[in-house]
Amino acid sequence: MVILQTLAALVVFDLKQAWRKPGELLLPPLFFALLLAVYGFLGGSGSSAGGTGTAIRNSINDLALFWLSLLLALFLPFHRLFEDDRRDGTLALILAAGLPAEALFLAKAAAYWLAHAVPFLLLFPVVLLILPLPPEAWGALLLLSVQLTLLLTAGAALLAGSTSGGLLLYILLLPLALPGVIFATAASLPDATPQGTWLLSGATLLALAVLPWAGGAALRQAIQD
Repeated sequence: MVILQTLAALVVFDLKQAWRKPGELLLPPLFFALLLAVYGFLGGSGSSAGGTGTAIRNSINDLALFWLSLLLALFLPFHRLFEDDRRDGTLALILAAGLPAEALFLAKAAAYWLAHAVPFLLLFPVVLLILPLPPEAWGALLLLSVQLTLLLTAGAALLAGSTSGGLLLYILLLPLALPGVIFATAASLPDATPQGTWLLSGATLLALAVLPWAGGAALRQAIQD
C-alpha cells in the first residue's frame, strides 16, 4: 500500500511538473496535428475510385502516416525524462528510500503516458475529420501509445547520466518502435483479421513485462556513475 501511494504521488508530481512547462507539453500534439493537417490539405491519399485494391492501398497509406506521426511526436519530449531528477539528486534519494527502480520506471512511464499520449487519444475524433480511419484505430492507438511510452521511458533511463550517445539511442529506438507501427496498421485496416490486434497486444504485454526491468537496471547504473 505504501509503495502504491508513493507511486501515485510521483505520478501526480510529474504531471504537475509537466503542466508548468506548457510549451513542452503542447509541442507533441501540435507537431502531430501539423503533420496530419498538411497531409489533409495536400489531398491525403486521394479517393478510392481506382477499385478495391486502390482503396486498401490508400487505407494503408493513411494509417502508416497516422502511426508514424504519432511515433515522431512522442519522440520529441522523452530524452530528459530522468535527467533533471538525476542532476538534482532526486533520483538517488528516491531509490535510496527503498522504492524499487522498476516501480519508479512505471511511475515515470504512467506520468509520461498521461501527459503526452492521452492528448492523442482525445484528438482522435478530430483526426477522423482529416483521415478516413476505421473506428478500430482507436483501440490500436491505445495499445501502441502504451507500447511506445514504455519503449521511450526505457530509452530515457538509458540516457540518464550519459553525456553522449543520444543520437545513437534515437537510431536504436526507431527500429524497435517500427514493429508496433506495423502491427497497429495491420490491426486497424478495414475488415482486419484478429491476428493484427493479437500481435499488437502481445508486443505491448511483452514491453510491459521486459522494459521495466531493463529501465530499472539502467536507473541503478545511472546513480552509480
